[in-house]
Order: sequence, then structure tokens, then C-alpha cells
Amino acid sequence: MEKIIACCGLTCDTCDAFKATSMNDDTLREETAKKWGGMYGAQFKPKDINCLGCHSNTLFGYCNNCDIRACSKSKGFNNCGECTDYVSCEKIAKFTEMVPSVKPLLDQIHNSTR
Repeated sequence: MEKIIACCGLTCDTCDAFKATSMNDDTLREETAKKWGGMYGAQFKPKDINCLGCHSNTLFGYCNNCDIRACSKSKGFNNCGECTDYVSCEKIAKFTEMVPSVKPLLDQIHNSTR
């Protein structure tokens, strides 16, 4: 299976919400809602755990309002690594500070498109 990369650089096919949705796995939805609730101090219900990636119409709740997703899609990019403004972008810089694991993949994409 080819990697599905979100606009922000997260790898969708390793995401529990993506897996639960694509496999229609209610047990994984319940486990993910509980895990993410503890991690992020928020209340998630199993029915909230649905996503098929940034370029689908089935998105996890926050993704509908994600500035990174909106920017990337408005410019016609699959993800921020393809953007000419990637290196100087404050939006993605703030995100990669919170989720540093996405930066090497976005850097690799950015460097391969130059």
C-alpha cells in the first residue's frame, strides 16, 4: 500500500482514525476515542473517529477547520512539502514544533520537488 500523506505530513494509513474508518472497525473507534481523549484532554465519542484523509469528504472533526489543510488545498498541493513557501511558512513550522515526526517526510518531499 502506498503511503497516504496528509497536508500536514501525518501519514494517514498509520492513523487509528483512518484505519478504523477504512476497516469500519467500531472497536478501534472506541479505543481511539478513549486514547485521544486522554492525550488531548478532550471528549471524543467513537462516532467522532472517522477520517479517510485530507483529500476526502470524510474528515476527523478538527480537520474541517484546519488552516494547514485549507492552505494546501487552496494551492492545489497534496501536502505542504510540495509548496514553494514550505521553508518559511509559520503555519507548518508551528505544527512541526508540536509534531516533529512529520518534518523529515515533509523535508524529503520538499527537496524532491525542487
